[in-house]
Amino acid sequence: MGRVRAFTYIWCSFDMDGLLPYCYKIWKKIGINIFLILNCYLFLFGCTRSISPSQDESLIRREFFIPDEVKMVSIWRSSDRPGTFGREGLRIVAEFQLNTQQKEDFLKKAQGYGWKRLPKPNNINSFRYPPEELPKNVKEGMYFCYVHISGKWIAGKKQEEKKIACEDIKENFDSYRIGLFDIETGKINIVFQNYY
Repeated sequence: MGRVRAFTYIWCSFDMDGLLPYCYKIWKKIGINIFLILNCYLFLFGCTRSISPSQDESLIRREFFIPDEVKMVSIWRSSDRPGTFGREGLRIVAEFQLNTQQKEDFLKKAQGYGWKRLPKPNNINSFRYPPEELPKNVKEGMYFCYVHISGKWIAGKKQEEKKIACEDIKENFDSYRIGLFDIETGKINIVFQNYY
């Protein structure tokens, strides 16, 4: 590649008989080839790269305001690879266990983060992919739930993305985040669902 560049540079420097347009064509072809090679590399290696469980754990902790000190008991992910437009159909189910001190600290801050006292809204069970993994017999606890609406294009203008509380949603949605905090046991169960 270095020899070709040097040769082309020397050849184009002399511009004998109007060769500059020819030199431009050579560099244009080289540029297009490099662009295509880079895109192929990104497609083959970048898009198929696995997302690690620790990356998903960080995402869940951020979305639900779970401190780093809280122990994650389990995590299950339906897709660990990005698709064409992201991780389509992604479903993450996670469980965290708080000790007594963490439970007290979390209770003090939870409402400020948007966690609400049970019961959870009834419409959650009517979502297209309901959070069936959540425990059913929680007597005293809190929930955190919102529907994520992606920015849609309307009349050539992108609308802003929204997060709407689950209880305010009247439609059947694919993309939601819900957490259930059992105060008695100190467990937080999470279902994170992306659109299909």
